[in-house]
Amino acid sequence: MMDSMHVKKRMPTGVSSEMLVRCVGRPKKELDNESRARRDVANNHERKRMQSINDGIQALRRILRHKDIDKLSKATVLLRAAEHVLRLESELTAVADENYRLKCLVKQLFHSQAFVQPMPFPPPPQQPYSPDNNC
Repeated sequence: MMDSMHVKKRMPTGVSSEMLVRCVGRPKKELDNESRARRDVANNHERKRMQSINDGIQALRRILRHKDIDKLSKATVLLRAAEHVLRLESELTAVADENYRLKCLVKQLFHSQAFVQPMPFPPPPQQPYSPDNNC
């Protein structure tokens, strides 16, 4: 059996001998104050981050129309906001398609052949709506 005096202690993982040397010479109270100061700074950053997130959630709540919007969880508010964006995108696509069709109709009506023989509607464009699209 080995004598306990001769057993070499292992250094904790992630701790270098340089770190131990720096800590050995300082009083425990000084280390506690430094740790507390670092913790206070980290807590302040986290508080600001959470306040920023909460402000964003409140902004979304103001946009969404729901009778009990203030009672919904943050996750539910985010999901409802995503659904709202998808619905708006769908409406925008429908309006852009209708706008395209109406532009083509106007073009046909003012075309010299429009009063003689009506032309069928062309299919809507394959690419997303752009004001530069031509019929």
